[in-house]
Amino acid sequence: MENKRITELKKIIEELEETYDEFNDYVWNFIDEETLKELDIEDLEEFLVDLDEDGAITRTEVIYYTNAMKYLSEKDPSLQESLGLADELGYGRQLFLLNSEVLASLLQTQNNRIDYDKFVKEVIERF
Repeated sequence: MENKRITELKKIIEELEETYDEFNDYVWNFIDEETLKELDIEDLEEFLVDLDEDGAITRTEVIYYTNAMKYLSEKDPSLQESLGLADELGYGRQLFLLNSEVLASLLQTQNNRIDYDKFVKEVIERF
């Protein structure tokens, strides 16, 4: 990819990040510009998806009971979704490990992943 296209991509990413404020860090901080120079534009979407392979961009830890309860009451008041996530991740047999902070963290991480997927698609569309 040419330097001009990399600059254009950076601008698009920075503009879109303003509408996705739940990521752990700026997406551009995870991008190695040297790798982009070697990348074909057709592979850009896969490259952006792979940036969060380890969850560094989207994984969240909600701390403090008040923050957790606020998030859960806004996003999952019945706790159905967050308890379902906990069960999928193996907490079903270890219910004693669950609390509002764990449930809120699981839910927010999933919501961040969904937002990141939307973010990547918007970057590709604009680019």
